[in-house]
Amino acid sequence: MSSKLREDKKLAIKVFNQFMDLWNDPSTQEQLSVTQHGRLMPVSKETRYRIRAEVQRSVLLDNGITISPDEVKGPLFMKIEEWYGADPEVMSVMQSFRVPCDPGTNNIGDEAPDIHLVTIDTKDTICLKSLQQKDRPLLIIASSFS
Repeated sequence: MSSKLREDKKLAIKVFNQFMDLWNDPSTQEQLSVTQHGRLMPVSKETRYRIRAEVQRSVLLDNGITISPDEVKGPLFMKIEEWYGADPEVMSVMQSFRVPCDPGTNNIGDEAPDIHLVTIDTKDTICLKSLQQKDRPLLIIASSFS
């Protein structure tokens, strides 16, 4: 696998784009969550890794790249980034799939902007301001299951 993708930058970009399209496909995303006790929850890390390996394997085979199960371990995009990390064209494509972080202009003690939050269980939208109480701090903990 590595030699074909290492030697052909255009193929590496094509494979990466196809992987991201398939990974973000609703049918794939549906496999990444389960309903437990009426709540939508992420699947186990092992299941997520298995699904990622299946998607990677499918994309590679679609591009004529035969691989052994051992070669699929680990995220494909990390390998491509390792091989082409200094290449602006490849990095530009990979950056297009990353969510940019905006440091913003807020300082400690500033009033928080009124943002909308989505509940995990019902997918209802609530305003941040509705959660604030006078003279009580509000702590929001955000995390990722990836």
